[in-house]
Amino acid sequence: MQGQSFVGSWQAAGPHRYVVEGDRIRWESLGAVEPEQAHVFAQLLLRVSAERGHAFALVDGRKMLPLPSESRRIYLDYLKKYSPHFSLAIFGAPLHIRVAGMLVLHAARLMALPPLDVCYTATEADAEQFLSDRRQHLA
Repeated sequence: MQGQSFVGSWQAAGPHRYVVEGDRIRWESLGAVEPEQAHVFAQLLLRVSAERGHAFALVDGRKMLPLPSESRRIYLDYLKKYSPHFSLAIFGAPLHIRVAGMLVLHAARLMALPPLDVCYTATEADAEQFLSDRRQHLA
């Protein structure tokens, strides 16, 4: 997966944008993911996971802002109801965003949800490597 480029059509989700290619989703976050966009991202994970068996999501978090509480609830509700199979790598997110994300992961664990395959990395290359390793592990 490293070095793989996305050549599909970019779609808008509020101020954010994303592209889907096969079992891969690339999401560029530009600000806070509001509830409407949280639904879009969760539905992408569900659709790709259902169609391909597993979704591999790469999120550019360099311009990400904290998730509103309603968006966090939406994500947890989707996870609880549907249990999509995915690996998620978020790169470049500031420390306070990573801490908030870890709170969502801990909340999922407290809700007895299956462990989430999520990784925060400093660089895009490290995020790509995480997803590549997950793909090999699942093969």
